[in-house]
Amino acid sequence: MSRILFLSMYPLQVLDSAPKVRSFFLHQELNKIEKTDLISGTRWKRTLKLGKYIFNGNFSKLRFIYVESSTTIGSPLELFFLFVSKVLNKKIFMYIRDAYPLFPEEFPVGNIKTQLLYWGWKVSISVYKSVGTKLLFPTRELANLFKLSKSKIGLLPPGANVFKSVSIPMLSHKIGYLGELSSQTGYELMIEALKKVRKQFSDAQLIIVTRRDEVKNIKEDFFEYRFAQAQDIDKVLSDCSICLIARPIKGYNLLTLPVKLFDYMALGKAVVTTDLPAVAKIVEAEGIGLIAEDSAENIANKIIALLKDQNRLKEAQENAFKAIRDKHSWAHRAKDLYQILNNA
Repeated sequence: MSRILFLSMYPLQVLDSAPKVRSFFLHQELNKIEKTDLISGTRWKRTLKLGKYIFNGNFSKLRFIYVESSTTIGSPLELFFLFVSKVLNKKIFMYIRDAYPLFPEEFPVGNIKTQLLYWGWKVSISVYKSVGTKLLFPTRELANLFKLSKSKIGLLPPGANVFKSVSIPMLSHKIGYLGELSSQTGYELMIEALKKVRKQFSDAQLIIVTRRDEVKNIKEDFFEYRFAQAQDIDKVLSDCSICLIARPIKGYNLLTLPVKLFDYMALGKAVVTTDLPAVAKIVEAEGIGLIAEDSAENIANKIIALLKDQNRLKEAQENAFKAIRDKHSWAHRAKDLYQILNNA
């Protein structure tokens, strides 16, 4: 029997979002260190799996429970299971990936369903604070929202896959972006920035990798939509030399450390990002790109600077490629998590 249960509040059959990517690869790598049981899926499927797991006697030797929580309420059985586990001195580690319900002005409650989900998240957070040995966060900035003691906080940033197929450098005028398309993620900033880049590099293109339901109807000839799951992004972004994080520097964005940053690094891409604290810290420390203001003109200027200086571009790409392999892969994150579990 395994000593570790990995409970992910996401279905992992299709890796089409950052939380799913994180859960899938982190479990995969943790399981290589020590056998780790996985329960994942929709709320109803997790409830059935957890009930079966307990009924089959797996609970007795369980020592660590690691939960990748979602922005909604856990199932009643999950919450009860965590309370019982706490009473029986099991060590429980809750990963809190976001705090959308604390920023209603940026993530408004549009309907009753969303209102109920946000309310459920707040109930779940209260439970997590009560039962958790440690609450883990991607950034210190996000952790600070929850007013926990230092001993109760752990940091576990995202990581990335090591793509064996990747070779660098790629010195093209194609700029890549991976993820959701909204004002919150800087979609309009990217479009306007590329218009300015094209005044100096007329063949510059923006390659957008997103879900099909995110596609926008914008009549421009310099961008292209591509679609892929996480394990295939090496192919769809292979011809890009620079990748973007263009989130406006305000509100919730100041707490974030997107998984896409590490995906870009794994692919050996130079990065142009707006000045988000956790992101900028890594970009500067690893020497993988340039930091911009959240204006289309300044983002464009940083892209142009890299495209004009191919030596600097190649160095940023090589640094990104090396940083993932040396310290930021999912294998490294699994080792960090394993250390957190055993040292708490």
